[in-house]
Amino acid sequence: MVKEWNYSRVRPRVYHYYLFNRRVIEYIMRYFPSFGHADAVESSLIAAINKDLIRWDRIIDTEVGGNINVFRTIDVSKTGIIGSLRRDLVRPEIGSEILRFMVNDLLGQIRVIYGITISNESGNA
Repeated sequence: MVKEWNYSRVRPRVYHYYLFNRRVIEYIMRYFPSFGHADAVESSLIAAINKDLIRWDRIIDTEVGGNINVFRTIDVSKTGIIGSLRRDLVRPEIGSEILRFMVNDLLGQIRVIYGITISNESGNA
């Protein structure tokens, strides 16, 4: 399932595929005990895509619990972070593993639901 938010009420849209997919959540939980917003999980995913997108000098040590389904995370956390964040928790290699799993899971769902087979570069669909 993909949840879509349109924060600006125009474009761009934000898609959260993994928040509502039990298989992906369980896979993420192999590496991280919890996750939320702008935390070690999301930072690892972004760092896997491009390490330069992470502002490494601004990573703080924090642990904030809260509901990530609120409209603005700033209403829950002064920093906007929900979950755990520490520099040593941000791991691009783990982000790559999670991204790979998510892509393969999504390709598998497309195959099952629509009968369409789409191969990815590694052929792990």
